[in-house]
Amino acid sequence: MNREEILNILRGIRNLPTLPDVVTEILRLCDDPDANTRQIARLIEKDPVLTTKVLKLVNSSYFGLSKELYSINQALVLIGYDNLKSMVMSASMLQIFNKDSKVGSFSRKALWKHSVGVGIGARFLAKRVGIGDPEQAFVAGLIHDVGKVIIDWFFHPQFVEIITLVDRDHCWIREAEIRVMQVTHEEIGSYLASRWNLPDLLKNGIAYHHQPTLAGEYAVMAAEVQLSDSLIRELDVGYGGDPTVPVIDGEISSILPLRQSPDEIVSDLALELEESENIFTLFD
Repeated sequence: MNREEILNILRGIRNLPTLPDVVTEILRLCDDPDANTRQIARLIEKDPVLTTKVLKLVNSSYFGLSKELYSINQALVLIGYDNLKSMVMSASMLQIFNKDSKVGSFSRKALWKHSVGVGIGARFLAKRVGIGDPEQAFVAGLIHDVGKVIIDWFFHPQFVEIITLVDRDHCWIREAEIRVMQVTHEEIGSYLASRWNLPDLLKNGIAYHHQPTLAGEYAVMAAEVQLSDSLIRELDVGYGGDPTVPVIDGEISSILPLRQSPDEIVSDLALELEESENIFTLFD
């Protein structure tokens, strides 16, 4: 099966994961300057599971409230639309990751933890460099490896071959994907993001997170995801599908003007992860 055959099969799959209608509408309203918190709160309250997630998030130690909130409207005023968007995307992604799959060294639950870690790391880097929207960076990091889940889900025999190669040859999963399928998880993940009508910023953050210098105007987002991916692997958070730490693009320093040494960044990110520990279990 070659690359074009894989992509043609993807185009014909009718049961590819979709974003729930309520999530799509929430994301739309958050970007609508005429929408208000009451409208969005009413929409969230129609979904009991999502309501529980929002209140659990806003009352977590991440926000450090002095008293517990029970009102969705109050919660939205406090956390803001950007935090809400990243939260509802997280809840949606959990539906894709929630059925664990174990193939050799691979575990979908471990990939979920890795993905959350990369989201936290990308948000941390966006704040450090002061470029772009930290919450968009979180979402890009969270969904950067969703293509791996799609391969496991719809091309399982090939996925078994891929993980077998990774475990036997100790190679990068992307290298094994090319050897087996002639297509990579970032290309498949970007295709899924297009099906979801996600912004170009997020689609390209996925598509070029291993080659940020090719991302054009979206290079900063792709670089934040790539560097976060590397740092999260170095810190051994979850499992990205192979035991290697990806090679960082040699020009990444020209894209992300970080003023700290690599050791200082790793140390500060480790602290950020400790402070965000409850985020890993927030969507269980």
